[in-house]
Amino acid sequence: MVGGSLPTRFYLVHFRSAQLAQSPPFGRFWHAFPIGSGFIINQDDQDTFTAHYLLPPSDPGASEAIDPPDIVYKTLGGYAGAHQLTIDSILVLVHGRWQPSFGITDSYISSGGRVLLAGDAVHWTPPPGGYGMNSGTVDAFDLGWRLAAMVKGYGGPLLLSAYSLERRRSMIRALLRSHRHSMEHVKLGELCAENIEMLKSNTEEGKAVRAEIERFVTLSGPDTKDFGLELDLRYDLSPCVVLDRSVALRWDVNGYAPSTRPGSRAPHVFLKKGGASVYDLFGKEWTLMQFMDEGGKGAVKVGALLEVAEELRFPVKHVVLREEDHVRRLWEHNLVLVRPDAHVAWRGNKAPDRDEAEQILSVASGRLAVRGYREPLDNEDEKQFIKTVVTFGIESPDRAKDLKL
Repeated sequence: MVGGSLPTRFYLVHFRSAQLAQSPPFGRFWHAFPIGSGFIINQDDQDTFTAHYLLPPSDPGASEAIDPPDIVYKTLGGYAGAHQLTIDSILVLVHGRWQPSFGITDSYISSGGRVLLAGDAVHWTPPPGGYGMNSGTVDAFDLGWRLAAMVKGYGGPLLLSAYSLERRRSMIRALLRSHRHSMEHVKLGELCAENIEMLKSNTEEGKAVRAEIERFVTLSGPDTKDFGLELDLRYDLSPCVVLDRSVALRWDVNGYAPSTRPGSRAPHVFLKKGGASVYDLFGKEWTLMQFMDEGGKGAVKVGALLEVAEELRFPVKHVVLREEDHVRRLWEHNLVLVRPDAHVAWRGNKAPDRDEAEQILSVASGRLAVRGYREPLDNEDEKQFIKTVVTFGIESPDRAKDLKL
């Protein structure tokens, strides 16, 4: 792993409180960040919460007992002082100290290919942004369909090496964003600590301080709306994706650009007929989507592709959509081959002949690398990651330099 623990420690209290659910001190919330204390999460939109109180650097550690309800009061009150609830209104479920970490392994797969990792085994993610559990779930799902392909006999060895390449590059981008959000919270805490007395004042100086903090929060934006990271995952540098000559749409961390460019997540679109999502039509594994006009006008024959799939024991569901102009416009091509993880492996307007079909399915299943493939060199995100772990003292320069990042 490259990285380590961040220089902050929290005390966590996971609890239930009907009183807090009924009369929260600052209105209903999902995540709340009281100034000067930590943060609190409403876990179920009802009466289950988790308070995270920022411990001082001089915290003596586990040797000194801490009263969990007192932690809840301090977290809720922030700089204004403890916000009391009646003691019997809090049912403590779990409590204890914890420290966030920030790091990633140099590979998700061992050199011999027999050990594969996912989730916290390969990346340590600070809470801001909410990428930890989300990314671990994507890892597990992504690895699962590849292992199934190997067990069923149609998957090739490149599927597993591509797992590490695809997921790791996306995760580095998410880690950098999570660290940015973390530093914004640190900066906000410092800004408040420097002006703690002014925050309580109704003088012109106090109003000016609160206005400055409001500007900072507004410019920082929320932690949980990085749609580019959540939805616009792109695996176009994978050896198991058949790229075309199209130009990639501009990627934006705050937005999602729907596209079927190979490597992209296939766009969700509501169907004109029936109101269902196009995703509802996908097979349990692979799906070949075909668009045509009513009556089959302009249809292309895909028999060769389906025949080769059957010979390779390649499980693909053939879906034909007629008169779905809106879906066709967003999906851009008459034929789109979608992987089990909903990412596009290949697309085209003309049906491939037998040789082309064998090439497409061999690449998609990891039996053969796409023609002319070269493993990508380090990119700017990886360089920025190294710079971050060294600059903030999370990792030593020598250790970071020695690892393949």
